[in-house]
Amino acid sequence: MTNLSALLDILKKINENYEKKILTNESITEETENIEEIKDLNIQFQDKLNEFEKINLNSPKEVSTFLVEIHLLLGEYEWQYEQIHELIRHSITDLYSRYDHDDD
Repeated sequence: MTNLSALLDILKKINENYEKKILTNESITEETENIEEIKDLNIQFQDKLNEFEKINLNSPKEVSTFLVEIHLLLGEYEWQYEQIHELIRHSITDLYSRYDHDDD
């Protein structure tokens, strides 16, 4: 998760730049854990994709079960990415409230 780890590092640097922190230590720790979970999710997803060759394509039950499991894994990815997206939204809102808007 090089890109997500790099993004989290950027958010940490931004956060450290301000005396009044934008993000809590807890939210940063939680996101660090989420990024680690994505690594595990990648393994699960690859394992599931590898199972495709073993399913009977003439069996609607096997095919639909496979697709449901893929759907659930994609939902987990979506949730994980939404979490870091939420940190970015929070940071933008917090930073926006800190500057003078008279020039806008």
